[in-house]
Amino acid sequence: MKRLSWSLRLLLPVVLLWLVALRPLPSAARVGAVSVNHPARWNLVAGPAGTDLSAATRQRDRVYSAQPRRVLASDDTPEEFGIDALMGHCPTAAELNGVDSRLSVTFATTVTAGTLVCTAADGSADLTLLQERAFQAVLLTQWLQFDAPFPWTTMPLYDWLTQQITGIHFADDVALSGCCAPAHVIDIQTKGLTAIDPVRWRAGTVTLMVLFVHESRHAEGFLHTCGGNDRTLDELGAWSVQYYLDRLILDDAAPNLLPPDDWNYINDAAAGVLRNRFCGA
Repeated sequence: MKRLSWSLRLLLPVVLLWLVALRPLPSAARVGAVSVNHPARWNLVAGPAGTDLSAATRQRDRVYSAQPRRVLASDDTPEEFGIDALMGHCPTAAELNGVDSRLSVTFATTVTAGTLVCTAADGSADLTLLQERAFQAVLLTQWLQFDAPFPWTTMPLYDWLTQQITGIHFADDVALSGCCAPAHVIDIQTKGLTAIDPVRWRAGTVTLMVLFVHESRHAEGFLHTCGGNDRTLDELGAWSVQYYLDRLILDDAAPNLLPPDDWNYINDAAAGVLRNRFCGA
């Protein structure tokens, strides 16, 4: 009996360890699992005139300005980026006809003139590089999907954009891009557009899309309230819309949408807007 008793005592710890090992571990502790604390999403959009948005905006500020942003490094580079899948081909004739049915996109420019990068014979249209990028920037408002809502509208981005403007005019003789003469038409200054840069074209085309959205906010009636800037982020004016769209692209679009340098380019642009484009607190 004594031998049996001692044997049971020796086996008891082994049995207990075996039982513990059989218990399922919490998900965050399982091998290969990653525990991530996601910031709360904003859930308020611009309301009617007089709506107090300050409390919700302060909450958004805590999420989108107080937290440090990760700067991507070269070793984060995947084999392919989502932006290449979206923009690595000429717009199709059907896509171009869809844009033409809602917007008049016109060009009075010699930038990239004379050389076609897309052709009607190949199922697109006869487009120069600038024209291709212009239409791709519009189409990005359809193509990009986000995991968080827009603070300024409940509409899909493309529908909102084409409700505010009827045309986009690219011109060499425009001193600055702007809106709206004539009404609901935005002018884009073509000199030095990053969208046609051979290196930074991805971020440049995304930035051109964001410029369309900025100017469309003016067409909706939101003019700058502090010179060329806005008083506060709470106003959800053109600079606020630009800032929030940049952050959505960086934080809530498809993973690996942009290469690291382009991600950092847009991240720096968003930080610059937040730092320099609001006069008040």
